[in-house]
Amino acid sequence: MQVQSKYLAVNWTDGMKLNKETFIAQDNAQFSNSYDLISSTLSPIRYGLLPCDNNFNLQIAIDNQNTVRVTVNACKAITAGGFPVSIIAGESSSETDGSPSVSLQISTGVQIPFTGQCF
Repeated sequence: MQVQSKYLAVNWTDGMKLNKETFIAQDNAQFSNSYDLISSTLSPIRYGLLPCDNNFNLQIAIDNQNTVRVTVNACKAITAGGFPVSIIAGESSSETDGSPSVSLQISTGVQIPFTGQCF
C-alpha cells in the first residue's frame, strides 16, 4: 500500500501572491514525490551503497579494552525508504564530533562477520 505524501503540490493561479513559503512548499512537494518514486523501485536487495568512485571509506580500530570503533569517512547511499545519505570526508557537522562512528564491545575470541560488497 502506498503511503500518502504529506507535502502537496502548490496550486499555482494567476495573480497569486508569491512568498518564500510558497516556493518552499513547492520544493518539499517535489522532493517528496522524488523520494516516493525512488522508494517504489527499491526492494530488500536494491538499496544501500551507491556505485561510484571512492564511495565507501572507513577506518576500523581495535583498542586494548576489546572495543571496535568503526569510523565512516565517506559514504553515499540510499536508505530502504528512498532517502539519500551522503557523508563527505573531512566535512564536519555541529551534530557530531566530525567523524561519524560506532563503538562495539566484543569478547575475546569472537569473530565479527562482514557481509557486503564494496564497489
